[in-house]
Amino acid sequence: MWKSMWRANKWGIIALLVGGAVLGGVHLYLRQQDKALADQVLSVGVCSLIFIVALASWLSVRKDI
Repeated sequence: MWKSMWRANKWGIIALLVGGAVLGGVHLYLRQQDKALADQVLSVGVCSLIFIVALASWLSVRKDI
């Protein structure tokens, strides 16, 4: 089961991991200067990342049908 899920969503999973790491780094950098701004950037970034990966997955599946 896990192998088929990995094959179907490999690029989405990689994008979420890389995007999460980038957002974590940005959050740590901004937190030194302004904690409220860092929290806002992180929350908007996570929502945007999830939306973009979900949209790309949906479009790729829709294209194959």
